[in-house]
This record gives sequence, structure tokens and C-alpha cells, in this order.
Amino acid sequence: MPAPAPARRVLRSAERWRAVVQASVEHDTPLGRLGLAASATGLCAVLFPEPSPRPVPLSPVPLSPVPLSPVPLSPVPLSPVPLSPVQQSPVPHSPVQQPPKPPRDASRWLAQAQRELDRYFAGRLRTFTVPLDLQGTPFQFAVWQGLRQIPFGDTLSYGALAAAVGCPRASRAVGQANHLNPVAIIVPCHRVIGADGSLTGYGGGLDRKQYLLRFESNPPPAGGSPSPHPAARASRASPAPRRD
Repeated sequence: MPAPAPARRVLRSAERWRAVVQASVEHDTPLGRLGLAASATGLCAVLFPEPSPRPVPLSPVPLSPVPLSPVPLSPVPLSPVPLSPVQQSPVPHSPVQQPPKPPRDASRWLAQAQRELDRYFAGRLRTFTVPLDLQGTPFQFAVWQGLRQIPFGDTLSYGALAAAVGCPRASRAVGQANHLNPVAIIVPCHRVIGADGSLTGYGGGLDRKQYLLRFESNPPPAGGSPSPHPAARASRASPAPRRD
């Protein structure tokens, strides 16, 4: 079954999910509009918006007038063409095929993920419970499971995470698995920092990583609203996404 229309944007960043994604949606958050994708088993992806290209300034191109001279036209003699009657044959009517609806379970996981993200940013939720359907190697699964053990508001270095998953010398491999985490925020790869306290890298951009760490260190009162990231203001100014 081909992926639903909104899933195509999500899948551009992760071709390996094409076989499992059955439904997708875009969801507005204080960090901007996130792309969510799910299978019948669970949530597959939470991705940040793609960076918009910078506008290229265009300078006017001077145009010089081109002189046009009239072209003499001579009449063309037309002769009548005999027409024979066309035999009409009935065209069978086939029922219009409606696009398939997303599987019920996939839509259910998307709705749950949206509710939990809203509650997280409102200061009402610290641990996500939406089922996940992740695609990766055993080592990546171990790292992603280790990420889910880092408490809300805490951070861990890459070296400490490597030791926690039983590979103390694999800091670089842990960093790569962290980078390939397909479910941002819910699998909290933003809580991993350098040994010296530096933010190092983040797929959503260091500004979003810093926003999340500051938000978790000082969350709003339950029911409050955090100040939006600048990307959220830009995405909310654009048309609302279509949902399948």
C-alpha cells in the first residue's frame, strides 16, 4: 500500500520506514510543526520540520525592445471534408475507487502521540507511553532504550550512556545511534550532551535542543503554555496541514 500523502514528507528523511508507515500527520508544537508517522503496531517517527531554503534576492534584468516587422499573410483555400457518422458504443461505468482510510490502530497511535505531546509541553506529562515501532539494529535498540531511562530534567554524557548499554568504549557509535533516533522528544536523545557539558549535535538543531533542556529544567506549571520556539511562529503562519 503506498504511503499516505503527508507521509511522503516524513519518508523523505527515512526511506527505511516506507514499508511500515500506514498513517501520518503533522502536529503543531512550541518547537514548530512536527511530522508524525505510525504503523499498525505503534509510532514510527517524530521528525522536525525540514529547514526552509533561504530566499535568493533577484535583481531586475534590463530588457531592450525587439523591433517587430509585420508578416504578410496570404489566404489559404479550404475545401469541405466529408464527415461519416460516428458509431457510439456504450461505455461501462465502474464505481469510483475511494482512497483507503488509514488503519484504525495506526490512527490511534497518532492521536495518542499528539495528546501526549500536548500534555508534555503543557507541563502535565514527563513519561510517554505511546507504543513505538522502531526499525534499527540491536545496538541501536539498546541505545534508544537507554535514552528512555534518562529521567525528565536530567542529562547524560555520551560516554556515560555507552557505559550504561555495556559498551564503555563506543561513545562514537552511541552518538551515531543517537543521531539516527527516529522518534524525537519521545525517545529523548536531546538529553545526551558532551562530557564537558556542551550540547554537541542534534538532528533538530542545537537551538531546539537547548530549548528542550531549558524547558525540562524549568517546565511551566501544569496547564501552562511555554513560550514558543521561533520555528513554531513561522509554521503557524503557514496554512494548516492536511491530515489523512
